[in-house]
Amino acid sequence: MVLRRRLSGRERKALYQDYLKTDHWRQRREMALERAGGRCRECGKGGPLEVHHLTYARLFQERDEDLLVLCRDCHGRRHGYRGEEDMQDFNMRNTGGRVAHLVDTAMLRAQEAADTERLAARTPRIGASRLGESCLRKLQYEFFKAPKDKPFTGKALRIFHRGHEGENWMAQWLRQAGFELYTHNADGQQICFRALDGKILGYADGVVRSGPEECGPYPRLWENKVLGAKGWNKIGRDGLKKAYPVYYGQVQLYMAYFELTDAPALFTALNADSMEICALDVPFDAATAQELSDKAVNLVRACEAGQLLPRCATDETWFECKFCDWRQRCWSSQEI
Repeated sequence: MVLRRRLSGRERKALYQDYLKTDHWRQRREMALERAGGRCRECGKGGPLEVHHLTYARLFQERDEDLLVLCRDCHGRRHGYRGEEDMQDFNMRNTGGRVAHLVDTAMLRAQEAADTERLAARTPRIGASRLGESCLRKLQYEFFKAPKDKPFTGKALRIFHRGHEGENWMAQWLRQAGFELYTHNADGQQICFRALDGKILGYADGVVRSGPEECGPYPRLWENKVLGAKGWNKIGRDGLKKAYPVYYGQVQLYMAYFELTDAPALFTALNADSMEICALDVPFDAATAQELSDKAVNLVRACEAGQLLPRCATDETWFECKFCDWRQRCWSSQEI
């Protein structure tokens, strides 16, 4: 039996650095970058990209799933979490990064397939929950489902799913507490309203038909959000209108279109970090509801006329622009 000598850390590092200079690695790297579409697989950023090994078990004969394209920041964080020696130890088998990558890849493929099917059968429309957004140009991009600058990441999808599951949990807890909650129609579809031939659409979390006497009157609209600790504390401190104007506008529009204006809406927020619950009574604000309804009609008419709507700012460094999904498209093109 021939015993293989375990390479020292210095030898492993030298071997790895030599490999990165080979034509074979350059080809593998280019193929990985092409598959990633020029974007970091974790944060979605473009710019300088690097190819990270999720495992060294097949070094020199890597499979596609062994490689992960990352920006420099995300790549640095990966190395920082695991340590340089761990990254260079080809004798170890660390599957943690590979598992996360495989989960992300599967989620993104499923989302892409669902989006393709949904968009093929959908006419342009705007979600009523978004009409509190201050930037008309951004709403126009949403209306036409314009491609975003950055692709979805697995992390973003999981946050979205967390919000959906949080809504289901809250509905279950409210029912256990004695509230009669109506969330789906007889066909099993989430309750919604449509306006302007379906070009304005709003899905409500639910309607509380009855419940404990001290929490009435009824019926009343119910909306729920799952928030991080910072946002959750902000709502409790400042109230919904000041803390989250978009959510406030959503509630007002839904109260108007569902004709649930006599009783305050029940707005619940679940703290994703501590699982605490914040519940607010949100009275009907007729002026805000009318303003947003008019805004929706004007938005649809402008989009149908091919009119490019104004931005919310004159400088792309404005904080809302910096975090917009369409920042690059908006400031580099005058087309929708």
